[in-house]
Amino acid sequence: MGKIEMNNHAPPEIKSEIEDAKQDLREALNEVEERVGEGFARVEDGIASLNPERSIKRRPIAAACIAAALGATLGSKSNQASIFTLALFGAAIALFLKEEPVEE
Repeated sequence: MGKIEMNNHAPPEIKSEIEDAKQDLREALNEVEERVGEGFARVEDGIASLNPERSIKRRPIAAACIAAALGATLGSKSNQASIFTLALFGAAIALFLKEEPVEE
């Protein structure tokens, strides 16, 4: 950015107002930078939470239920498999919704 030089012959009140405006601008810029940084952190956390490997490590039983339900759905043509699949999907959903902090 170009630098605007202050007129040395300007009255002290104007010089004071200009300095105050510069300080306000610096503070506003710092606040915007902090908010942008917070936004990036939230986006990165959101992306990390969508990581399938992390979900499988945090909820292995739910992941196994989903895998079994998909296997039963794709591998069978009977109605009993459909009922079993629905039960497994229901269990998996219940397990995924139940947040348990797991140490990684």
